[in-house]
Amino acid sequence: MKKLEGTKAQYDQAKATLTAAKVALDTQAARDYFVAKQNVENLQGLMAEQRRVAEEGKTELEVAMKQSMGAVSDQVKDALLKRRNAEDMGEQYAAMLVEAEKAKTELQFEAADAASSYMSAYRIAYDLWVKVNIYALLAEFGERLRLVGAAKPPFGVMDRFNPERSAEDYLFIELASLFRAGGDDNHSAYTAELGTFDLAGMTKAELDSASPAARQFMQRSAEKLVAA
Repeated sequence: MKKLEGTKAQYDQAKATLTAAKVALDTQAARDYFVAKQNVENLQGLMAEQRRVAEEGKTELEVAMKQSMGAVSDQVKDALLKRRNAEDMGEQYAAMLVEAEKAKTELQFEAADAASSYMSAYRIAYDLWVKVNIYALLAEFGERLRLVGAAKPPFGVMDRFNPERSAEDYLFIELASLFRAGGDDNHSAYTAELGTFDLAGMTKAELDSASPAARQFMQRSAEKLVAA
């Protein structure tokens, strides 16, 4: 069956493309994005800690100033130094965070593109898996199905209120019953060959925020800030 042979060749190529897309997503795009995301979260934590220390130093400075009656005591110097150092470190972390956010956003776009390529490759491979299996069944049983399906009722439609079912009607009824018996959520039939569909931890929100529409919105927002 030529259709089966041709589809098998397409399916083999689709599986190779899917494997390459999955590797690109798992070992590069998604991995780099999550590293950048963790870096942003770490910097945010460091900034929060420095804000806490600065507030603590500010409180200690107020207490020390009252205790020394305005004199620059050692306690005043220590509290002042503590507050200033925390504020300076916070500013440094803030500057680093701006660059880290930019890097994260760029890598999120790359990861979203890789995820999109993987989804597309999986969809194509799945469609071809379905076709290969259908064509294989038809190659084995197609002639018998053709003969049965083409059979017409012996008496035609003698009663328009109670027409006889054709062989084709019975065939579709039995096929529908067979499909329903397979369950509503059976993925194992194809995941054995294609692997479980997995976006390497990328969430829908992360993908949506990196969609083409979202990118255009971010670009326009950035252009407005520059113009202002």
